[in-house]
Amino acid sequence: MTVVSISAVKSKNLSKQFSVLRALGADTRPIMITTIVDAMLGLLMAAMIGLLIGLVLTSIILQMPLVYTGVSSTISWQRIPISLAIPIPLISGIIMLAVLFTAISTFIVTKNTLGKNIAEEIQHNE
Repeated sequence: MTVVSISAVKSKNLSKQFSVLRALGADTRPIMITTIVDAMLGLLMAAMIGLLIGLVLTSIILQMPLVYTGVSSTISWQRIPISLAIPIPLISGIIMLAVLFTAISTFIVTKNTLGKNIAEEIQHNE
């Protein structure tokens, strides 16, 4: 839902520019492609930031002692058989669904914005 909201606000803010480009004879296909690429770049940056934060938090948690029983007595995580498992198929599936949903929602919102009357859109925005 957030992707749809962001796409709708971004398309509304750019509707005047879209209308001017269409009035100058620009095809809708390049406009659609650039808006979808813009949304994908935002999604990929968010995924990279989330990945970095997740790895940092995991490394911090793995370095913490399991039990603190006093000033000189700690039991470290290495005494417990912990293995870090990264579910690659699950993560890949989630990322693919996010990319697909982002592309579809951005396409629908931009197509709706570009489908409006050029003259009314320019007049309405001024």
